[in-house]
Amino acid sequence: MILSEHRDFRNRNPFWKKKLKWSELRVFFIGGYCIGENDHVRLWLQSLKDLGAQVYEFSTEEHPEVLDCKGRPHDYGFHGPVFLRESHLGPLLEKFDPHWVFVCAGGLSFTPYVSAGLRKKFCLTGMALSDPDAFEPSTQHICANFDRYFTNSRGALELYAEIGTKAYWFPFSCYPPYHRRVPPAPEFACDVLFIGQARPDRVELVKRVAATFDTKVFGGACFGADWAHYGIASKGFLSAQDFVTAANSAKVCVDFARNRAGDLMVKHRMFEFAACGAVTCTEHFPDLAEHFIYGKEILGYDTDDELICQIRKCLEDPAYRDRISDSAFRRSRAEHTFAHRWTQIAADCGVHVS
Repeated sequence: MILSEHRDFRNRNPFWKKKLKWSELRVFFIGGYCIGENDHVRLWLQSLKDLGAQVYEFSTEEHPEVLDCKGRPHDYGFHGPVFLRESHLGPLLEKFDPHWVFVCAGGLSFTPYVSAGLRKKFCLTGMALSDPDAFEPSTQHICANFDRYFTNSRGALELYAEIGTKAYWFPFSCYPPYHRRVPPAPEFACDVLFIGQARPDRVELVKRVAATFDTKVFGGACFGADWAHYGIASKGFLSAQDFVTAANSAKVCVDFARNRAGDLMVKHRMFEFAACGAVTCTEHFPDLAEHFIYGKEILGYDTDDELICQIRKCLEDPAYRDRISDSAFRRSRAEHTFAHRWTQIAADCGVHVS
């Protein structure tokens, strides 16, 4: 069932698509917030509430008893699907009687049998936030359980098509109440800011930039190795609140554009940096150019030498840096907020919400 086929909507006036309001939607939202208030699942939830929808929040962090990992470690889908126990959630769903059941990330799904029953009553929608990495162990096994399944990775659309599932792609976004301009702080002031996990493919670039400019590096370990393992001074994990301050305190933020497999991806941090008014530099690739204009709203490079030149130009020309910052800030709010993404997702699920 898609939303437009729900009994509450299907008999509406033909112009219902133009008149439906967020406040008319009852959404049962299921997800876990493993990194706290800035967790993307949490921001999807909060932005839905901000739009005015009637939301029942079910946190799997607060109710781990609802999770069935089939004896595997609970690592949010990276060892396999995490099934939701209908015995726990069924009575809550019946009482709330939602139009839309939204299962957000973490490899979460009801079993195929339970999903088939739920889809007769509600629009059952799932979302992946870690594709394509999560596709093989998890999301390929659960996507068919949903009326609509959304993926963060445009490249993963082909993977879903190969197994006979039509998935829908959504870009990442920013949350303006959180990602915003704030005064810089001396402890985060630097020429160049890197935020990300320590990985071998990132070491040479970070070392070269750090040898040339005043650089700060934040990020946790990847597969047990932290930045110190590679001889790079790091400030460690950056808290959610400190991220916004750090982004506002650096003159240039460099984004790691590739995933673990080495593929270029449009990542959430690009939108968050832009919403903070940061000047962000990342590799050139067409997908990102659909969201930001290189040379006007973000800076791009193809080689390490080109990155060094881009950073140096920003440091030597504050007015140029300010133009990039202002343009990115305006674009992020005009087109790339969670509210924009919810409108897109609702339309893909059968309704147009104003």
